[in-house]
Amino acid sequence: MVPKYLRWATRGREWWNEVGRFINVGAVFESLRCADIPDFAIPVPPVAEQKAIAHILGILDDKIELNRKTNETLEAMAKALFKSWFVDFDPVRAKVEGRPTGLPAEISDLFPDSFEDSELGEIPSG
Repeated sequence: MVPKYLRWATRGREWWNEVGRFINVGAVFESLRCADIPDFAIPVPPVAEQKAIAHILGILDDKIELNRKTNETLEAMAKALFKSWFVDFDPVRAKVEGRPTGLPAEISDLFPDSFEDSELGEIPSG
């Protein structure tokens, strides 16, 4: 059996069905005897097919991990942008100081160019 295929096979429904068949329910915790594993009835396709399955699932797993990292990065960027705009008021501060906001004009124009006092402290005007 191809080890990478086995990795995927032990994640599948057939494997967990077999675990359920052989599980020993005890008074304290459930257990599985290693000696029962060779008796598991799980599909074992030809080696070439195992390699193909493991390869495709490995590619999908890599893509899922890349998407997870991309989502983390995008979430961090969104949090930083939100904090900059709506907590630190960086675009407003830039306009007050006469500096460019670094934003396209149509977005920069949406921010006021002054602050006013409030119960919460200094906030953008309007």
